[in-house]
Amino acid sequence: MALSTVAFLIPERPQLLLEACLLAPPQRLEAWQHWLHLTRFDDVDIASFDLLPAVCHFNRGQPFAEMDRLRGLFRHNWAINQERLSAVLPLLSALQTEGFEPIPIKGVALAFTTYGSLGARRIADVDVLVNEDRFMGAAALAARLGFEPASGWIWPRAGLKSWPFRGPRGVEVDLHARPLEEPWDAESRGAMLDSLNTVSIGHQRLKTLSPAASLVVALMHGLRHDARGHHHWVLDAALLIRQGGVDWNQVLRLARLLDLGRALSSGLRTVSSFLPAESVPPVPIPAGPHPVREAVEHHFRTRAPGGLSGALPNLFFLYQRERRAGLWDAGFPEFLRAVWQVPDEMSLTAVVVEKAGRRVASGLGRA
Repeated sequence: MALSTVAFLIPERPQLLLEACLLAPPQRLEAWQHWLHLTRFDDVDIASFDLLPAVCHFNRGQPFAEMDRLRGLFRHNWAINQERLSAVLPLLSALQTEGFEPIPIKGVALAFTTYGSLGARRIADVDVLVNEDRFMGAAALAARLGFEPASGWIWPRAGLKSWPFRGPRGVEVDLHARPLEEPWDAESRGAMLDSLNTVSIGHQRLKTLSPAASLVVALMHGLRHDARGHHHWVLDAALLIRQGGVDWNQVLRLARLLDLGRALSSGLRTVSSFLPAESVPPVPIPAGPHPVREAVEHHFRTRAPGGLSGALPNLFFLYQRERRAGLWDAGFPEFLRAVWQVPDEMSLTAVVVEKAGRRVASGLGRA
């Protein structure tokens, strides 16, 4: 596989924990001991904290120091995830009964299908893909069950991929019209939803994405959130590959249809460093038709500067993708108004200045 794209830069501490989950047992122990030397559990960064339940799960029976504390974190994570799941099961059941075709994706689906335990994968929210043609009906059903949209009842724009809801007991649910920011057409939607599997969640039998589609989603999620300190996407992707069920032809098809060649190459290069060389077959990820634009877009996705200087270019690239897919026909200023939900009576310039001022003030406060 052509993996010439620059890999992600993962800080030392979470990288050691990824090694403690994925490498051979002696190397796992060495990585864990190094991590303990750096932290001694007294200075646990959030990226490490996200990975500690998995370290426990994948090293049961190993002579790891502080294993009792790891088991405590695993049980705590299991209890929290069970609470979240019990709060969202009525919604999943109702969506299934009403024909909205709910497909759990990302963390909650991977906990059952890939990690093998609800305690091994930290789950911030429950992501559910529904039939996009009936998306607003699914949102209305969620509201009847006590789930309130985080942004109020203002649908920001037709092309938005997901809408966050907060439900009973504070559980957070993202209803997805599509699993990625990339707009899709009928062909790419069919490729993403090809070869669906099933998973039992509670007493519900639900569809879930194939390993190949889940891998693409995991890699693209890492692409957008890695810089925020969430590195469990590497473990998600590595476990999907290591299980051996990935249809690489489906991966290549999605890369071509959604123009994700550079992004997937970058993610796979990172993941492959934790796996035996033969785990990732030598199939070329197709390059897109506009290499310069793709290189600039990829840079801002993965290593964007903070504040508006990073946010605005990424929003512009998203605007361009939606224009090409026919989801947006107005100009970029109107797109910003829709994304930021700026009222008509408010000046967009004033909003930009306000946001920039908050960023500058925040930076000065940390200085």
